[in-house]
Amino acid sequence: MLLQRNKAMQGVVHITPVNLRFGYSDFSLVKNSLTAITPPSLGSEEKEAKIEQKEKQDMEEKKEKQDVEEKHAVRRISVINDREMEQDLQQKQRLERICDTSSTNFGELSFNIEMSNVQLLVVNDATSVSVPVARALIKPIKTIFNSYQQRMSVRIGFELSADYFNTDIVEWEPMIEPWGFSTNLFIYPYSLTLQFLPTHFFKCESHSCDD
Repeated sequence: MLLQRNKAMQGVVHITPVNLRFGYSDFSLVKNSLTAITPPSLGSEEKEAKIEQKEKQDMEEKKEKQDVEEKHAVRRISVINDREMEQDLQQKQRLERICDTSSTNFGELSFNIEMSNVQLLVVNDATSVSVPVARALIKPIKTIFNSYQQRMSVRIGFELSADYFNTDIVEWEPMIEPWGFSTNLFIYPYSLTLQFLPTHFFKCESHSCDD
């Protein structure tokens, strides 16, 4: 749903869940596809001829590179002087643009994109029975766009978790506990700020016991 009031855009987009599955058959398909487009192997004589030709080309390219480097060394002094003058001019123009920021206007915007979850399931389907191996889940994914005149902000938040399938007890067990994360991007005229804000910090514990 999109609304527009007084040149301000407002809206929300909802995306249905995405479920992905990757197994051994998919890996074999990718591998066979790459093998099919790979050129056949050459004979020993053809290989030697290719190596000699490659060495000759390398020597020629090396000589050409040396000639080019010598020419560049001659021009380097004048290029450095021209570059310094260009940098001074660019800095002067940048300062002039900063003093006049009225030309930059992002308008008014309030827009959300929401996705309930994205799940990736890895299975072992090498045999007639598909056995789960691991799964990863990202939920919920929410992106918020806000802007007003010369300021724009983008915020992305989600929660990541992962499990592995324990075949001994035939149940899923946690591999990565649910971990929230958000990213904030603030855009101003001629400046940009990026923030990474985990909602939970990593916690590592180790235990040992003596017999």
